[in-house]
Formats: sequence, structure tokens, C-alpha cells
Amino acid sequence: MALDAACGTGRFAGFLARRGHRVIGVDSSPDMLAHARQRVPEAGFHVAGLARLPLPDDCVDVIICALALDHVPGLDPVLAEFARVLCPAATWSSQIFTTNSSPAARR
Repeated sequence: MALDAACGTGRFAGFLARRGHRVIGVDSSPDMLAHARQRVPEAGFHVAGLARLPLPDDCVDVIICALALDHVPGLDPVLAEFARVLCPAATWSSQIFTTNSSPAARR
């Protein structure tokens, strides 16, 4: 199973579904999920925060989290939740953009 964490309108959920993954998407916005459900009707979508995923332990093979981690108040609970739901030897990917121009933020 693939998780699109903070899926928004389902862009990456659709990408994963077209490549044969069974997809679950979570987002905190019901309005965004309504768009995602129309875009990817074969996926399952849930209103949820990233620190409390509605999934059992060790059930996800892939997590994509695009453009969301810079909006959470703390990364530790979210990353712990990703680790909880990921199967051993699974993969996750995230994009983080920041307007902070300090050298430490670019590392």
C-alpha cells in the first residue's frame, strides 16, 4: 500500500495509483479531499493529521509527503508516525521548501 500523506487534491495519489499501487491519502482539509476523491476514485481518503494516521502498524510500503512537512509544528511526532506505519525496508519521500536563507537551512 502507498500513503500520500497530506495529499491535498490527490496529485501524487493519482501518480501512485496509475503505477499500480493501492493508495490511501490523508489530509486535514475535507475540501481538498473532496477534490482528491474525484481525481482518484479508486483510492481511499481520510481526514487526518500527519501525527495521527488512521492506519495500523507496518502496513505501508511507500510514503509520499510533498510540500507539507514545513507546515507542521513539530517533525518528531510526524516522523515517528511515518516510522510506525512503514513496513520494514519501505521507502518514503518528502519535499521541503523553505524561505529561510541561512546556510543551516540549506543543508
